[in-house]
Amino acid sequence: ARADVMDLSARYTLHTRLSYATARLVVREVVDVSSRSASPIGVLDLSVLARAYDELRVRSVEVDGRRVRPSYPQRTSMRVPLEPPLEPAGSLRLIVRFTAQAGPDVHDSLHARLSKAEGMLRVADWFPLLSDGHGLRNPGDPQVSAAAESITLDLRADPDLVVAAPGVI
Repeated sequence: ARADVMDLSARYTLHTRLSYATARLVVREVVDVSSRSASPIGVLDLSVLARAYDELRVRSVEVDGRRVRPSYPQRTSMRVPLEPPLEPAGSLRLIVRFTAQAGPDVHDSLHARLSKAEGMLRVADWFPLLSDGHGLRNPGDPQVSAAAESITLDLRADPDLVVAAPGVI
């Protein structure tokens, strides 16, 4: 069974190497997922918006140390099978290895969110995020992603790179 995204809690850690010169991010994303569902959960849906414009390439996916093969019901949604299913009150560790490549297109907000143009590298909506399996929608349209308990970015980049981001750096 699919999870109602509101029945999940998640902590994200993004181990990221960023190259401004190549506009490329190489990432090992660790998601610690806990279930608040009354029923077993057989799949997790993740939003992968950067995949809509071929900016994100998933290299591998693991659940509790076992490699799994995700499917892509839509170009912006990744489905991860859980075998065995995530039991009520259970938890698991999801690891997604991927690369994200920013492009030069900034003609609209969807393209600009992951781009390198005008002397700036913009990085938004760039990592897989637990969701309700929604497709590509314009900013402001309804879509549901699970609220994260925490998101930690472990960023490795050129030492002279200036970073502007919310949170604690």
